[in-house]
Amino acid sequence: MLEPVPTFRYALFSLDTLTVKNNAVIVGDVYSAASVAVDQNQVICGSVIAAGGNVSIGNNTQIVRSHASSGCSGKDGSVWANGSISLGTTATVGGDAKASAPSGTTCNATSTSYQITDGQVQGNATACGRITSTVGGTRSPGTNTTPPAVEPLPTFTFDVNNYPSLQCYPSTGTCGPSNTSTTAVSSFNTYVSANKTSLRGTFAVWQSSPSQSTKVNLDGIRLGGDLTIITNAPVDFGNTSDVTLAPGVSSAELVIVSLYVPPVNTTCDTNGGECSIYAKNSVTFDDGVDADPNDGIAALLYTPGKMAFKNSGGSNSNGEGALYAGGMDLKNGFQIEYNGRIQKVLGFGVGLEQTLWQELNV
Repeated sequence: MLEPVPTFRYALFSLDTLTVKNNAVIVGDVYSAASVAVDQNQVICGSVIAAGGNVSIGNNTQIVRSHASSGCSGKDGSVWANGSISLGTTATVGGDAKASAPSGTTCNATSTSYQITDGQVQGNATACGRITSTVGGTRSPGTNTTPPAVEPLPTFTFDVNNYPSLQCYPSTGTCGPSNTSTTAVSSFNTYVSANKTSLRGTFAVWQSSPSQSTKVNLDGIRLGGDLTIITNAPVDFGNTSDVTLAPGVSSAELVIVSLYVPPVNTTCDTNGGECSIYAKNSVTFDDGVDADPNDGIAALLYTPGKMAFKNSGGSNSNGEGALYAGGMDLKNGFQIEYNGRIQKVLGFGVGLEQTLWQELNV
């Protein structure tokens, strides 16, 4: 038995600056190939990595190793930047903090470049520049360290042979991004509307000249089983809706791949705009029982374009799984918990790995 190699290991992954705002709880590691900006009053149970820039953490935000109310434990609680780490006065890093610099940089213990400032680091603090934070462990200013590696966004390759039960829009011709239709999205949305109380299966939707006027509409769907949607069009989860499980269904995996990349110099943020994947106002994914990672919906939302989510679904998490995008903006208490059920997805990774073999005697 062959399966895709594990590809998705971060709760949040962004190629561009990753912004998390206002009272969010993130369970899992957070990565940006650029910078990370975490606003005030957040909790991240995991590590924060900015491979191409600075990390900014607001007041009362905690980067922690464990978080009892989320059932999170055993994390590093560290912050690592290829630049400076700026902590709000009341911000806390539960693990180590490391402000690295590009290769060849001359480090200086009094420099304001590649520094760690303010707040509290409960572990060790190492910076190419100065350190003004309160440090519980070893303080090492003016110390050169290797910056975090720049990781590419996982590449998706569509192969119709991966999906034996694929339903394709358009239905004629060879299914793939080179065979499009002006009615692909509208036809699929009609199907979704008729089957939204128990949606399941694998779908590819290839729209001619995709734009914000040809969005895949997933507002208020219920999953009757695993659901995979691959499209070159934007995807919208609607407003104040929940993605839930149909009666009698205890778990499902949801994979959304939007290959839509917005036009250059356009904006996607938590108020909308040119987004590849978007949701607003308490859109949640049924995560089942918090203590059971094998029930509820585990979702992978992926796009090389831009993704934005706005507003929390309440005291529970907005979903389990992972969000991967070229750019990302999360605001107003949006909560996500990493779930390893989505670490292996067809179409991603450098190949297949053998997971099981059995000798047959005939």
